[in-house]
Amino acid sequence: MFIDKALLGSLVVVRSSGPDRKSGSIDDIVATRAIRATAKEVGGELANRGIKAIRDRAVELLPGGDKEKLPHDTDIDDKR
Repeated sequence: MFIDKALLGSLVVVRSSGPDRKSGSIDDIVATRAIRATAKEVGGELANRGIKAIRDRAVELLPGGDKEKLPHDTDIDDKR
């Protein structure tokens, strides 16, 4: 069985090797089904992705976040 989830729905593929028990031969039994997501599900997923993107961006901007730390300015006297 194979399930591919995407924003607009899912694709489900079920495969049986058929009477000869050899996968990929002509007698294989394959069933596929496309399941469309509702507008509410798509909207909710887009909202969740937007919130996550904003949260990730905010974490980078806050002190102690994942953003690369830059060296602090130092006086010339401190380097001696």
